[in-house]
Amino acid sequence: MTIQTQFEACVSRARALAAFPSGSRQVGDKIVSSALEALEGRVPEGSTGIFTVLFFREIAKAIIDKPLEISSDDEAEGRIKCRFLRLPPRERLAFWLVEFSRFSDEMAAQVLELDPEEFDSLLTPAYRKFFQGISLVLPPETSTPAVLH
Repeated sequence: MTIQTQFEACVSRARALAAFPSGSRQVGDKIVSSALEALEGRVPEGSTGIFTVLFFREIAKAIIDKPLEISSDDEAEGRIKCRFLRLPPRERLAFWLVEFSRFSDEMAAQVLELDPEEFDSLLTPAYRKFFQGISLVLPPETSTPAVLH
């Protein structure tokens, strides 16, 4: 995988994360642009792992306290989003980074500036609360990850 391909994949995941709170790609794109500007000149060339962590850290800082909007025409999708939004902000970010951005636990912990034990103690309750909550309100065949994207 070339550096350009890695960068494009990273930006694509970042846009999805940045757009989630508002549901607006335009707002997400502005957050991503701001994060890229903030990192300009701070990351050594060829350091894709460091770039990814710092890039997502900037986005996390920008969105962690933003109010989230639930807009959905589908009842099941709305319920899943409601469950997700009930998680505390740091748990929600940890869950998103691992489940939807496909980060390893180690990399997600670095983004959130946590050691592995702290990250695990944040992520485990998030999974439990989220999946227990949606199991009470949704039919078993509903695909949770597809609904949140």
